[in-house]
Amino acid sequence: MYPALDAERCATLSPVILQQILRDDLGFRGVLFSDDLLMAGIMDNRTVADAAVESLQAGCDAVLICRDFARQQEALEAIREAGERDQDLAQRLTVSQHRLDHLLHQLVPFPPSVTSPAQDPSLLASRLAALA
Repeated sequence: MYPALDAERCATLSPVILQQILRDDLGFRGVLFSDDLLMAGIMDNRTVADAAVESLQAGCDAVLICRDFARQQEALEAIREAGERDQDLAQRLTVSQHRLDHLLHQLVPFPPSVTSPAQDPSLLASRLAALA
């Protein structure tokens, strides 16, 4: 936690830190990843599903949930449901998807016929395997 910046939330859950400081004040336009949402400080008073939604609402583009597939599935379902209920979150997720697509295209160049890795996951897998 950074009490001088946000006395109530850790950085991963803080719109003050992620949106106001990083994006607005500092002009950061890259992809923001959360901390592992299974960390004790995050899980102290919320479920991982709630933390996933809260971190995306705060400004993260992608959430990390390490070592627990069941909780990853819970978080995905919570994000989907929240996106259906909350138009602001749905718009934020669209912007995040564009940032993530841009990052993927920088890391692994795709042919012009493929506009998104989501359209052809096998191409992404083969390109990443070639880099290994």
